[in-house]
Amino acid sequence: MKVVAMGSTHGMGGLQTHFRLLVDFLLREKHEVGVISVGDIRLYPPSKVAFSHTLPHSAESVGAMLEKAIVLWRARSDARRFAPDLFIGTASGKAYVAVANAVPQKTFKIHQEVCTDTTSDGKNWVRMAQCFDAVAAQSLSVAAACRNQLVDERPVGILPCFAEPLNCDDDSPPPRQDGALRFCYFGRLAANKGLAEFVSSFAKVAQAIDATFDIHGSGPEAQRLQDLVHRLDLQDRIKMCGPYPSEGYCRLLRSYHCMVLPSREFEGLPLVLIEAMSCGVPFLATRVGAIPDAAINNDDVLLMSADEDGMILGLREVAVRLRQGLFSRERLMEYYRRNFSPSVVEEFWREMLHAPMEYFA
Repeated sequence: MKVVAMGSTHGMGGLQTHFRLLVDFLLREKHEVGVISVGDIRLYPPSKVAFSHTLPHSAESVGAMLEKAIVLWRARSDARRFAPDLFIGTASGKAYVAVANAVPQKTFKIHQEVCTDTTSDGKNWVRMAQCFDAVAAQSLSVAAACRNQLVDERPVGILPCFAEPLNCDDDSPPPRQDGALRFCYFGRLAANKGLAEFVSSFAKVAQAIDATFDIHGSGPEAQRLQDLVHRLDLQDRIKMCGPYPSEGYCRLLRSYHCMVLPSREFEGLPLVLIEAMSCGVPFLATRVGAIPDAAINNDDVLLMSADEDGMILGLREVAVRLRQGLFSRERLMEYYRRNFSPSVVEEFWREMLHAPMEYFA
C-alpha cells in the first residue's frame, strides 16, 4: 500500500513518539511511505521513504512564512504525484487540511485524534475533520468525544497510539513499603498538567503519609513550580529533577512507588501512563480526557478528581493501598500486555491497513 503519513516532530511528547513509531511500523510492514513532518526534525533520509518534507512548526517572520509556504507547496505536490492509497494525519492544523485537499480523490484520508477536548476549538475542528474520510480515535473516550462533536455521519474508529517499548532488564523488587513513599511525575511542565495544584495538595498531606515527590521534565511551568516548592518550604519533600534521559528510564521508573499525572485539561490517553504500566508502576491520575480508559478493569491504578480535595483524597487512598501492598507489579504488567503492548497496537493498525474503508464502515 502507498501511504502518506503526516505528523508532528516538534517537542518530545507522546504525539511525536507515536508519529515516529507509526512511520517505523509502516516501513517494517513493507508499505511505500511518504513522510511530512511538522517540526525541526527530518525523520527519514530520502533513501528510506518515497519522499520526505519537513515543515517548520511556526513561522513568525515574513521570510519564515514564505519558506514554510514553499515547503508546504512542495509537500502537497509530492503527495499528489505519489497518489497514495492512504493519507494519515496524526495531528491538527491548516497544513494537514492543505495536504488532505491536495491528494487524489481515490486516496482514503484519516485524521487521527488523541484528545477529548476537541470542543475547545469546536467549529475549526469540525471543519478540519470534514476534509477527511474518517476519524481514528486513540481510545474509547476520544471516540465518544469525536462522535459527539461531528455534525455528520463521518465514521469514527479506534486506532491506538504507539508507545515507546521499554525494554527493562531490572528485576529488582519494588521499593519498600515501610519507608517514605516515592511519587514521581514525568513529562512536560505545562499549566494543563495540574502540577501547581497537585504540589499545593501534596503539601497538606506529605508529612502525614510520609511521601516525597520527584518532578522530571522541563517546560514553561518549571520556574513557577520551583518558586512554589520554596514558598511552601517543601525542599525536603519535592525535588525538581529537570529533563530525564531515555537511557535507564525504565529502571528509574521502577524505583518509585507510584507515578502521578494530575492533568486538568487537554488530555487524551497519555503515553507516559502506558509506559508506567509496562514497567509495573501504579499511577494516580485525574479523570481527565481519556485517562479513565487506562483504568477499566485495572485494580493497580487509582483515579482522582482534578481539584484540591480530590487530590488530597487520592493521595491518602493511594498511600493506604501502597502500605498494604494492594498493588501488584506483575498483574499491572500483564494488564499492559493484554491492552497496550506493541503487538496489540500493531494488530489494530494491520487490520485497518488491510481494508481501510471497511475498517471504518
